[in-house]
Amino acid sequence: MKPPSSYDKKNCHSHADLIHSPPAQCKPHLWTLGSGGVAGAVSGTPPDAFSETGQLWGSPLYDWPAHEAEGYAWWASRVGRALALHDEVRIDHFRGLAGYWSVPGDAATALSGSWKLGPGLSFFEGLKARLGHIPLVAEDLGVITADVVELREAIGAPGMAVLQFGWDGNPKNPHLPHNHYQNSFVYPGTHDNETMAGWFKVRVAL
Repeated sequence: MKPPSSYDKKNCHSHADLIHSPPAQCKPHLWTLGSGGVAGAVSGTPPDAFSETGQLWGSPLYDWPAHEAEGYAWWASRVGRALALHDEVRIDHFRGLAGYWSVPGDAATALSGSWKLGPGLSFFEGLKARLGHIPLVAEDLGVITADVVELREAIGAPGMAVLQFGWDGNPKNPHLPHNHYQNSFVYPGTHDNETMAGWFKVRVAL
């Protein structure tokens, strides 16, 4: 069930995290699996601040044409269930819906990956056709290119800023408070960061 109605009186909403790593065995035709259920390509990221060789997550990639052919029914089921329990849905790794890093299934690191086009606006049009208006939050962190921004703005979803990412000496860093755009949520940190107490201790020591 949804949170108690007292939340609404205090202008508090709960949101569900829609992550991209459910078990492929439940609907194998919706993933890019080869013979024996082995993934020919898996998820990851190019080199970033966390790893010089990129991040190799290793989960099978979606077969987006197969999802589109079914009108994104599987996704609509997931999102609909999340909205039955929460007020809004945050899409983790939102940028993957515009373009994603595809890594060969037998690769030892993510360096050999390449960018592939995601489903884009078609994905959200499919959900809207089945569910109507969906209150969404886009986790738009990572390598954010113009196509990701355009997709987020096209669906009117707020994005994210993370305060701990802002202090790298770059005055144009989008995570600095004076660079936050209006339609966004601001988080102090993420699960990849130090706690705020620990972060402050390190900065004071510097």
